Amino acid sequence: MDIISIRTDLALESRDFLAETGDTQIEGLVSEEYSSGNIKVTSISIQTEEAGARMEKPRGTYVTLELPPIEDCEPAERAECSRIICSEIRKMVSIDAGTKTLVVGLGNHDITSDALGPKTASGIIVTRHSFIILGREDCSDISDVSVITPGVMGTTGIETVDMIQGIVEKTKPDLVIAIDALASRNVSRITTTIQMCDTGISPGAGVGNNRKGINEDTLGVKVLAIGVPTVINTSSIIYDIVAEYSKRKDVKNNIMLGPVGDAMRNFSQELNRNPESSRRLISMLPENMIVTPGNIDEIISGFASVLSGGINLALHPGLSLEDISNYIN
Repeated sequence: MDIISIRTDLALESRDFLAETGDTQIEGLVSEEYSSGNIKVTSISIQTEEAGARMEKPRGTYVTLELPPIEDCEPAERAECSRIICSEIRKMVSIDAGTKTLVVGLGNHDITSDALGPKTASGIIVTRHSFIILGREDCSDISDVSVITPGVMGTTGIETVDMIQGIVEKTKPDLVIAIDALASRNVSRITTTIQMCDTGISPGAGVGNNRKGINEDTLGVKVLAIGVPTVINTSSIIYDIVAEYSKRKDVKNNIMLGPVGDAMRNFSQELNRNPESSRRLISMLPENMIVTPGNIDEIISGFASVLSGGINLALHPGLSLEDISNYIN
């Protein structure tokens, strides 16, 4: 039986999960961290094929922002988060007044937990028509930006990447920024985490519904991916509950009695002795379910505002967050 793979789209979680199993020295994997106020930024560079195989991620750079729960963030914290997103985008790719960018809001706007992409896309300042109609090639405050929300294959009948390929061939952007909902292995990350990477994205990968990748190989242009975990797999929840349970004093001291207590205690003891064995046991569960928080609408709204602010700052260097807010509202 294969050992269960705790599903996550986050490179930071993949690195930490390997560390939990004792796999701490991975050649070709480099991490750097810095903080800005209450926001922690971790950059993980996967530099070799071996490191990519261990992380189950393509080679490239993955930047994770960890912040207070988005629903509790003050306006100043959200603004700082947008500024960091802008800065990290500009580290990953060179953007100037001549850059043509296509922003793609992936996901299903009718399903709240999958609506991050369309919601964020609605806050992007679109300028391509101005460049076409008014010939604004000499404008240094803004760049050429277009936006699409292609929907999902279940409602369009068309592979998302095929739709994007057609638009890329017609409009010829220099850069594609894809925004999508992700999956995490930790419930708390659904309100506190943003991931950016320069490796592109696989729509639906977070829920095991893999589609063709949206990346430089398939589109022929640089692709940045930005996402927020909005769902978690039930096996991840069970694993974390048992892991947390194993740390409790009443478990260690055999105070909790009864069949349930015995089962949990035995499982937690096995988890401490052999994490891989525990994951193997969890893999025997029936088909997993995907869950999301009850206030996911508030979470999506908060993150969409922060992401669109950061992307707008990066693509339109002459605009401030106040300018962007006034334009959108």
